[in-house]
Formats: sequence, structure tokens, C-alpha cells
Amino acid sequence: MSKRQRQRQREEERSKPKSHKPQNHVLEKASPPETETPSEVAKPSSAVEAKPQPAAPVAQPTWAVTRDIAQALGEKEQNPINQIRRAVECLGTDYASQFLNAAQRVEAAGGMRTTEGSRRRTPGGIFFHLVRQFLIRSGRRKELRQIFPYSTKPKKHNLAKAASQAAASWAERRKLMQEIADANGKADVVKITLIGKLGKVVERQGFVMTIMKHDQPLINMPKGLPLPEKLPPTTYTVYIGNRQWKRIKEAIKNPEDVVIIEGVQIYDAESQTIAVFAMSCTTKLIEQIKRESQRQKVLGETESEEIEQAHS
Repeated sequence: MSKRQRQRQREEERSKPKSHKPQNHVLEKASPPETETPSEVAKPSSAVEAKPQPAAPVAQPTWAVTRDIAQALGEKEQNPINQIRRAVECLGTDYASQFLNAAQRVEAAGGMRTTEGSRRRTPGGIFFHLVRQFLIRSGRRKELRQIFPYSTKPKKHNLAKAASQAAASWAERRKLMQEIADANGKADVVKITLIGKLGKVVERQGFVMTIMKHDQPLINMPKGLPLPEKLPPTTYTVYIGNRQWKRIKEAIKNPEDVVIIEGVQIYDAESQTIAVFAMSCTTKLIEQIKRESQRQKVLGETESEEIEQAHS
């Protein structure tokens, strides 16, 4: 081969396109590198492995539960609403809702009377009473003070201060009575409630008689009323029929108990006392037992209804 031929062959080889052999690491699919657990690091045991938990229900905010409870109890004033809010904050939304349900059951079953038995509690009053009793019995004094920060004991009325603020003094009452003496109204029904302890009792056929005296300061009197600077004691002669007497005869032997007598009254000029003819007699402990029995009955009926609904 001549020199010219060899040069032409080299030029032809240079003009041909170069082909590159593909590399394996380009064509093969990349796989993640395997990591080995160091021998000194222990794997977590199955007992402590995280398990998926069901999502917890979203709790209602305090203000929403307070609003719902206040509306259900018919409370519109700011003070009781604030008290409901404190109960929700201290007890939690679930407990507060349970007390609402209990108060509604008691109200549906006939309601609840006050401790003295003189009137019926409102639905809100039942709710607060149940909360208070629960905290007292469970010894949760801190929560009790937080929910009910104000003392529930009645404050003694300052007669001298009230008399100075009144529009008319006690001495001026007689002059005022003269202005209305010729235009008297008419009282169709007169009722009185006596709460306290009985003294000596005289038993006769068909009735018993006892005397109760009131000489305690007036409490929670409305502002502006003319009041005497010194209160004279008032004596009540109480007449109780045998049927009413049998209900309280044994209960009043308990020194911790207090009698509650409701009746009508007249002024006995001869004895200069107020004669009270008892229409209803009970005691504080009798009423508490009755309310507890009623509460248990309501709870039992509610549980029976829930069981029947579960099986239906």
C-alpha cells in the first residue's frame, strides 16, 4: 500500500461517527442504598412501637358550652352565666353537660325545693345545687371556692344604716297609715312559713300546740324600707293537727334537724301572739331524703329507658 493510500484510509476513519458503549450504571434502574442498623443500636420492641390512634373528637370551646347550658337553663342574667362559665372551666365540658342533664331530669320529675322548703328551685338553681353538693361530698374545696366565690350565708341587715337611707322613718309609718286608713285593700289568702326548732309541745286530742319566738335580725331586706332600729321579739302560737304531727314527731328529736311549718295566721289579741294554723309540716332532713329518693327514681327510670332503647 502506497503512502497516499494509507493517508486516505486514515482520513476516512476520522470522518466516521464515533460510537460509545453504554455504561451499565446508566441503563440500570437506580436502587436506594441499603442501610444497615449498627449493632450497638437496639431495634425498638413491638410493645413500644407506635400504633395508629383514632382521631379524638373535637371538644367544644368553653364559651360555646357555657352558652348552650345557659340557654337550656333559661339563664339570661350575667352573674349566673359567669357562674356557669366557671363551672365549665373547673369541671370540664363533659362533667358540666352531665350536670345539665341531671338538672333537666330532676325538673322533669317535679323539680326541687330549696333547703328551707319555702319555694321551688329554678332549673338553674337545681344545676348549681347539684354542682355544689358534688364538690362538697368529693372534698373539692378549691373548685367550690372558684365556682361559688361569694358567701351564701345571709348577711345581717344593718337597721341603723337602712333607716338613715329610707325615704321615711319607722316613726313616720303611723302618719302614712292615716293617709290610707279609709281605703284598705283585701287579702284573700294569708300564708306564713316558720323555720326553726320547736320548744315544749302540749298534746291534746286531735292537735298539738307549741310556741315559737322570733328575735333574730332581719336579713336581706330591700333597700329603702322603713325599719325599726330595734326589733321587738314576735311570738307565734302554733297549732298542728295530729296527722301533720305524726310526720315530724320522730324527726324533730334529731338535734341536727330543723322544722318547716307552713300555715295561715291570725292575730290573737287575747294572748297578744300570732296564731299559726299549720297546713303543712316537714323537716329539713325529711326533705333531703325525699329529694334523694326522687333523684334515684329519676336516674333509675332514665337508665331503664336507655337499656330499652339499646335493645330495640
